[in-house]
Amino acid sequence: MAKKRLFEQAKIITVFNQKGGCGKTMTTMQLGGLLAWRGYKTLIIDMDEQQTASTWFAMGEARGEPFPANVISVYGDSLLSSLSNMVEDYDFIFIDCPPAVESSIPWTALLASDIGLIPIIPTFDNIWASGKAFELGELAMQHSEKSLQLMYVLGNVRRGRLFEACEHKLSQEDKVKSGLVKKLGNGLTQRNAYQECQGYGTIIHGLKNKPQAAVAELDDLANKLLKVIKVKGA
Repeated sequence: MAKKRLFEQAKIITVFNQKGGCGKTMTTMQLGGLLAWRGYKTLIIDMDEQQTASTWFAMGEARGEPFPANVISVYGDSLLSSLSNMVEDYDFIFIDCPPAVESSIPWTALLASDIGLIPIIPTFDNIWASGKAFELGELAMQHSEKSLQLMYVLGNVRRGRLFEACEHKLSQEDKVKSGLVKKLGNGLTQRNAYQECQGYGTIIHGLKNKPQAAVAELDDLANKLLKVIKVKGA
């Protein structure tokens, strides 16, 4: 059952990072899909040339079980005009960016966003690469007419000394220690079920044999995001 509109204009969340394979599309589709699953009107804009989000969405359409959120492809310079036409129609708009901060797309998207969300796998190469994403986000904060917030979310989290060391190192990064970039929840652990969702065109909650631990951690991540955005009852 659809909820009443939350805001006069959609809250825009840009998901971006310098590094490919860090979980941008996975984070976008699971988190955006869950908000739609809960009844919030949600749009996902696929701006990655690989079109993974669009293909994921199409898998659900092909099975006759549509993905919870709307997913569309938008290219390059048409982003801002597309957003201006849609912000009054949705509660949330997620923008899935290509894996390169040198592209103009993350910059353009961040200037229009309420939240810049940076997925990071807790490995050293991911942490090294995230520095450029932090810098781009900080620069966008300085130029944005909105109160842009920067956050990072961990993905493919596993137990072990390496992952713990990487999480600690990330927490000690200057922009994290200063509070410029905040951590969103506990992130998502490494589970085959998250990848399985792509083949079925759904989210964790839509799988028939869904692991309850994954359901709980995705629910928690969504709840944390809603609190950041100050949605009542979250």
